[in-house]
Amino acid sequence: MAVGQPIVKLENNGQLLTIRFIITAGAKPTATWTAAGLPVKSGGRYFLNVEPNKANKEEYTIFLEVKAVSYR
Repeated sequence: MAVGQPIVKLENNGQLLTIRFIITAGAKPTATWTAAGLPVKSGGRYFLNVEPNKANKEEYTIFLEVKAVSYR
């Protein structure tokens, strides 16, 4: 599996954080995100997804979106 550089964007006056990785893998990968040592699950403020590239079946985008970002 090959992992590209992350694409990180902070938008909407700092209220929306998106992180994307484009990877190459032989099978659809699973992604686990953690915050403060605890797993982050999709729902509420968080959206997580793994999408295949339609043009290249071995390329996937791993995506995390955080709404209402708080700085601690």
